[in-house]
Amino acid sequence: MNFTAPTESATRHFLNDGMAAHSIADQIVEARRCTVQMQNGFLYLDALASPATALLGYDRPAPEAIDKRGLMRTLSKLHREYKCVALDTGAEAMVPIAKQIAATIGGNGQGPRVVNAAAGEPEFIGGITIALEDETIGRSGAWLVSPAWRSKPDLIVLGSTLAAGESFGALLMSRRAVERGSSNLQIRAASVPAGIMALVQGVVVSVERQQLIEHGRDLAKYFSERMNAVQAACQQIAAIRFGVLSANVRFQPGTSAGQLKRKLCERGLLVGADEQNGLVIRPPLSTRPAEIDVISGVLRGVMHGVPATRISACCAACQDQAS
Repeated sequence: MNFTAPTESATRHFLNDGMAAHSIADQIVEARRCTVQMQNGFLYLDALASPATALLGYDRPAPEAIDKRGLMRTLSKLHREYKCVALDTGAEAMVPIAKQIAATIGGNGQGPRVVNAAAGEPEFIGGITIALEDETIGRSGAWLVSPAWRSKPDLIVLGSTLAAGESFGALLMSRRAVERGSSNLQIRAASVPAGIMALVQGVVVSVERQQLIEHGRDLAKYFSERMNAVQAACQQIAAIRFGVLSANVRFQPGTSAGQLKRKLCERGLLVGADEQNGLVIRPPLSTRPAEIDVISGVLRGVMHGVPATRISACCAACQDQAS
């Protein structure tokens, strides 16, 4: 694994979190896994994953040279019921292609539904479903979360998370849908640079070599247990909404998520805050259980007013927001 200060892509976050993004790339001197060292000399635990860090943290996998057919075979192995049918330079470019395929295989006049898998299983049943799996890829205890839905999606769009934050898109299609529409399928997608394909292959190989998918099953359970323990100990917390290895902490009136975000940063923990006064915690898949203890412990300490054990030093982004 290589580790360096991240590129700009490392600061692009999945959601429109408002105050969530730290935009810290230009402040990082060095980074390894889930830990970054800022220009102020202090170390921080990054618990706000971006597409660049969601799987392997800040570690950069060694590229694995592969051609288009080989990479499509690799991605077809992410789930036995799905086959990779196209690669492109971005998930945004892949969605229109998915819609065209949906129109071809649908045949019932009902338009396709595009859903973000991070929002959870949709309530509707029937019709063609296109699931977007970028925020969720590899973070649910399986490579893909949407095939576990009662009504499985026909098409799945993958994005830049598989390319460590670089522009990339892939389209998976259920094998039953491939069989149903194989004679009519005409898929046209842009060519993907060889370096990006090698990076995607390297990410998949590295995640599997480290057994992070299996690790994620236990990590998500432990994360929810520790966060629930914090809620039980802190009356200021009204509720915690859990996602795929993520939590949005909602507070009682009078508690500011933005102020808590800064206090946590001062103690070496990077999290986010959204525009609805929720604290956003989204650790990378490569986070260790001991680091989950740090997340929950620091949050509990701040909410209970426990004195800090280190010199208070927040990142420049928090300082700018406070000024």
